Amino acid sequence: TVQKQDEAFRGERGAKLMVVNRTSGQIEKGYELHTTPVFDGMISAYQKVYVSMSDHSLICLSDKGEDLKGLSEEEIQSYRKNAVILPVKAVNKKKKKK
Repeated sequence: TVQKQDEAFRGERGAKLMVVNRTSGQIEKGYELHTTPVFDGMISAYQKVYVSMSDHSLICLSDKGEDLKGLSEEEIQSYRKNAVILPVKAVNKKKKKK
């Protein structure tokens, strides 16, 4: 419903971060976030991912520091079942005119 979508957008239904295999499109891992990220608020630098959150906090994701709560295998399977995997299109190079 629209109400549920609005609650999710405001972060009232929780937020998840998914790790997706870029080749197969399969969800490999998932983590719970304390609130929703802002639109277009992710950047990676120096082998870390920085995320701006809707509560004005900034989180840094790396292999060091506080762990995020991981999703169970059952939760990941549920997301995989409902995920829509789009095919990766090959980029065709334009032929140069002579």
